[in-house]
Amino acid sequence: MKTKRLILKILAACTAFVLIAGILTITNSFVGNPVSAYIAQKKINSYIDRNYSFLDLKVERPRYNFKFGEYMSRVKDSKNIDIHFSVYYRKGEIRDSYASDVIGKFNVIQRLENEYTAYLRSLLSKEEEFYGNTSMVMYEKGLYEGKSEVIKLGMDFDKSLPLEASALIRIEKGDASLEDAAGLLTKAHRIFKENSCKFIYYDLYCEGKDDYIMVNRVTAEHIESGRLQEMIQQAVEEPEGKYGITVNVKNNAK
Repeated sequence: MKTKRLILKILAACTAFVLIAGILTITNSFVGNPVSAYIAQKKINSYIDRNYSFLDLKVERPRYNFKFGEYMSRVKDSKNIDIHFSVYYRKGEIRDSYASDVIGKFNVIQRLENEYTAYLRSLLSKEEEFYGNTSMVMYEKGLYEGKSEVIKLGMDFDKSLPLEASALIRIEKGDASLEDAAGLLTKAHRIFKENSCKFIYYDLYCEGKDDYIMVNRVTAEHIESGRLQEMIQQAVEEPEGKYGITVNVKNNAK
């Protein structure tokens, strides 16, 4: 009997050990382990000191990305809002995103887009039709590349920058019609023009519970022609129409 109890205790201990080991293995596969994290942090800190000592950088603790099996630290300069990038460590190898994020001006463009977006939403929200809108501004890629004399790290936002941008006007509005779409685009264009905002084209997305209407590639010229509703209707009937406008309608929207 004692032997049987001893065997059962040993089996229970082994089972517990296997379960704990399994849990630790699964946990490590998702969040890494303290030893690897410590090594990653030391390697990343050494890498930053060796390659970016000319900057005043703060290195965050590395986080484990189980999808790629690597550690990643965010690095930020305390003196310039646009100098921040990621450093990745995996099995002794280190790489970073400094070239694209900082030198390539991705950080600046993204920040300017975010600031313009906030301004646009605030501007539109003053009108009842656009209250609570989630509109966005996007600078056209390729149209700002090579403009290093215009795009500078840490620069202030200015909507008059010579960078071509588009506006996505997004609101919640069920059962929107083509007439509604034309009216919203026309009013938005008037608001933008009055506030010296210039966009190469507009996209509109009206979303209801079970329906939506999307109108894309509308220009100021389309709107100011006084024939926007007609052009939108033609885009529904002839998707390859001559005006370049595209329309996508679902369910109850007409």
